[in-house]
Amino acid sequence: MGRRDGEREARADPSVADHRLVEDGGDRSTVEVRFRESGAERLAGHGATVRSVTVEDGVAEFRVEVSQDTDVRSVVEALQSVYDDAVLTARREVDRPVRTARERRDRIAERLTDRQLTALKLAYYGGYFDWPRGSTGEEIADAMEVSAPTMHQHLRRALRELSAAFFEPEED
Repeated sequence: MGRRDGEREARADPSVADHRLVEDGGDRSTVEVRFRESGAERLAGHGATVRSVTVEDGVAEFRVEVSQDTDVRSVVEALQSVYDDAVLTARREVDRPVRTARERRDRIAERLTDRQLTALKLAYYGGYFDWPRGSTGEEIADAMEVSAPTMHQHLRRALRELSAAFFEPEED
């Protein structure tokens, strides 16, 4: 679907409150869509973790994970309350190794370079993420003995890795 097709479909869909083009890749585009009522929010409210949502030719596919003790029927019904014609097309049981919080943190930390981890720690413990900020970017950069743009580059890459660990499915 090209840029114009995705934006045209978003504009024409009455369930779409707002949209914007994120990336135009020629044959494929990424369009951010804000719905008047969110199926993803409904799923999350029923304990489901949304792993991906794709839309092709006007058909959306949600890939979600739920715990083994979740009533799958209630999750499907929650989605049907937003999208009348939603159907469960596949259900798979997956055994995943149980990880402690420490193991998960260590696994995420392995994805970071030493400088990224340093920037992240200094920013966190220095109150950079607080409101109002306890430290400025320049102060964090001074503590690292680098320029502010270099510190921000390390910090943004670290935050990107943290976000990927949070939003992307885990690889086993």
